[in-house]
Amino acid sequence: MVTIKDVAKLAGVSTATASYGLKNDSRVREGTKIKVVEAAKVLNYIPNGAARYLKTQKSNIVGVFLDGFSRPTYHKLLDGINYELDKHGYNIIVSSGKSAEQLMFNRQIDAAVIHDKNVKNETIKRVASDSFPILLLDRELKQKFVHEFTIENTNITYQLAKHLLEQGYRNIHFISGVTSYDNTHRYNGFVQAMEEFGVYNPENYYQGDFSIRSGYNIANNIIKNKKPMPEVFFCANDEMAVGAMDAIKENDLKIPKDIAVVGFDNVELAKYYSPSLTTIHVDRFMWGNDVANLIIALINKETDLSRFSKPSGRIIYRESCK
Repeated sequence: MVTIKDVAKLAGVSTATASYGLKNDSRVREGTKIKVVEAAKVLNYIPNGAARYLKTQKSNIVGVFLDGFSRPTYHKLLDGINYELDKHGYNIIVSSGKSAEQLMFNRQIDAAVIHDKNVKNETIKRVASDSFPILLLDRELKQKFVHEFTIENTNITYQLAKHLLEQGYRNIHFISGVTSYDNTHRYNGFVQAMEEFGVYNPENYYQGDFSIRSGYNIANNIIKNKKPMPEVFFCANDEMAVGAMDAIKENDLKIPKDIAVVGFDNVELAKYYSPSLTTIHVDRFMWGNDVANLIIALINKETDLSRFSKPSGRIIYRESCK
């Protein structure tokens, strides 16, 4: 196995200088860094992560935990996190559920970013510490060394529901996703607007699971059995909205003439679907950037975090509901 000593010997420098040079340390002259890096390339040297951890008690890895890998909103979030962490010399491990909990218990990572309802609150409380900060993207949890950085769902959903009501819509049905922080707060914003206009009806709430299929099944059942039919399907995410639009079209109804549809997330499909989908946009790549910078600040034990603000959305009006 090639070691740092071999790199130092080929580069003609001390072991310490070779180590500092590979870390881009400012104490090493640029010309020496180049020699060290070239030597490492020639020897195909790979730093020993286990040895580094024993010495520094840091892995330079952040765990990012999701509740699955199929949702189209996750890839932009991950891209944003990874892009920014890389600037700070950190890598990410993406996992979920029990594997995520194991990584935290074994301290194979320096910090955790959690967007996974399957990671239990009890686990988070047990492992969070001054040397192991945790950042939550999917819930509220008051605990020392645990920080929340959730989307501001309620107000933007309220704004879209209020716009619908101001346009004269009254019979609006809400298609919900699974029980989660995002879903609950989106529904809260919807209810707030409906109550303000005196038209809130709890019976117009339908439980889906954020999938296209659930949106289709719910909408199709409502169209066939609900009289009068709804004027609008307000969906807690774009995938269910697409499913609802499929059901409307299959029942020979027009969007938005017969039933309008709105969603949340502004996934790529939303602007290309026909008709294009009115939805709420959240810049998840920039959110990922902010998530990465915040978790680095927490790892570095910064106390002034006022420069970080929760991501907010904006309404994108398209053909499915003006």
